[in-house]
Amino acid sequence: MAQAEVDAIGFEKACLVGVIHENHYPKLKPLQMPLYIDDSLVMVMQFEDHVFKKSFLIDKPKTDYNDFAKKYHSLDREELEEACAIQDKDLFLSLPQLIGCVGCRRSVEHLFQQVKTLHNAVYESISVSSSGIMTISQSFIDNPKKLFHLFYCVRPKLYELLETLMNSKKNKRCIFHSLKMQKPNENKPTLPRWCHCSIMDVWDRMCPECHEEVATLQCDDILRTMDQYLEKHRFCIDCKSKVQKAFHILTGEVECKTEMGFCPAIYEGLTSCNTPKMKTTEPESTKPSKHIHICCERSYIVHMLTQADTEMIGTSKERHAKTIDIAQQEVCTCLALHLQQRLHRVWHQKLTYEQTWLTLLYLGIEAIRQNFEMYIEEKIGIGRMEALCEELEQAEKDKELKLQKKRMRRKRQKKKKEQKHIGVEENSQTLTQNDELSNSEPKKLLVPPNIPSCDSKFHLCLLDMLNNQRECNCSTDARSDEESSNELTKEEILEFERNRPQIDMQRIRLREQIRQDFENFCNMGSTNGSVQE
Repeated sequence: MAQAEVDAIGFEKACLVGVIHENHYPKLKPLQMPLYIDDSLVMVMQFEDHVFKKSFLIDKPKTDYNDFAKKYHSLDREELEEACAIQDKDLFLSLPQLIGCVGCRRSVEHLFQQVKTLHNAVYESISVSSSGIMTISQSFIDNPKKLFHLFYCVRPKLYELLETLMNSKKNKRCIFHSLKMQKPNENKPTLPRWCHCSIMDVWDRMCPECHEEVATLQCDDILRTMDQYLEKHRFCIDCKSKVQKAFHILTGEVECKTEMGFCPAIYEGLTSCNTPKMKTTEPESTKPSKHIHICCERSYIVHMLTQADTEMIGTSKERHAKTIDIAQQEVCTCLALHLQQRLHRVWHQKLTYEQTWLTLLYLGIEAIRQNFEMYIEEKIGIGRMEALCEELEQAEKDKELKLQKKRMRRKRQKKKKEQKHIGVEENSQTLTQNDELSNSEPKKLLVPPNIPSCDSKFHLCLLDMLNNQRECNCSTDARSDEESSNELTKEEILEFERNRPQIDMQRIRLREQIRQDFENFCNMGSTNGSVQE
């Protein structure tokens, strides 16, 4: 991820602006949260919300914004506020799916409870009520461009930033919640390239009050660090006593004038103090505690950290402190180690808290965006789904009707083809019979033997008339004289016209029946004649 995008989101930009002392909890300003370093140190952390400052920048296609604007304007004021809010139970329901690190999930839940109890705004884009309802800020709800930028521009960048912090090679813990980051050592995990925040960068983002508080080291804590250091390098009893005496000289318990070889320049920048110091874990306690103040100048802090890094990189071989000045240097090394551990704890807590702050911001924006999309689907998506279902049903009906018409057309074509085939067969049979009749002898094939020869011509003429569907002129002429005497009335003509189709059908059937009977009669006669011969 590019450094410019990280700066645009606001990571590593938080500052430490104050210290919270015992029985004095100041009123926090907007974008301020308490940062718990350890049991005795609580600082005020000031976040920098770049999302609000750059919310008008839209780097997405114009068509995407136009589609979002249509959804936005389809809701009224009350519906829009409901769509841009989510309950805490729904928020944490999606937490395991979105965040894989167990430490991040616990930190997010703890931060959410803190934000819910505090009455100051921790974000400028989202807010959390005392009842646990997370909502988009009013300035974003009123402006569709800012809301679109929050949902579709800021959210992907937050996801990319958090994804780079996840250590997915070995486990699901992120970089800042891995065990190697809990204490300072030389085997540090590799941070992303854009993460350039060092301990001195955190120091530079502290106020003078925080400098003074971090550079104040408790003597009890220093003695524990010193014991570990002496045991690590296997100091002998005499050398241990020398180092302890040099420390007591620093605290003022032993006079430096009585010690030979004491060098005051070695303790330059270190001062001992016996004023009472209150601890946050011991309320109403006035027990004084000895502590040492380290010079808060940046160059001196860099010198102390360099000395601590040199010691950490070096080996744990046996060492000695035969003189008091060498013992003073060993005491300074122990002070540098303890200061380095203290500053590392501040550095680690600050970056972890910033990551948790961004994680809760991403989680809230993502959950509210999903709720917004679901609300839009419930609002205007139901009509679209019904229209789509109706369209699909109509398409199915049209398809079924088309198939039915196709089946009917195939049936008609098949039936027509069968009728045509039957007609062709009948015509072929008729032609064959006519050819046989025309090629045969008329007297033998058509005229029975018992029919007189003078009537054979009449029979042949009658058969030809029936085959060609012609009428006999002589019979028509004979009837015309009789019918001319009896003229038809108008009602009889109309009745005849109405029944003409039936009369024609009856005439055709009668003519066909006569032709068939006559043909059978002729065939029967020819068969009998051939038998007699």
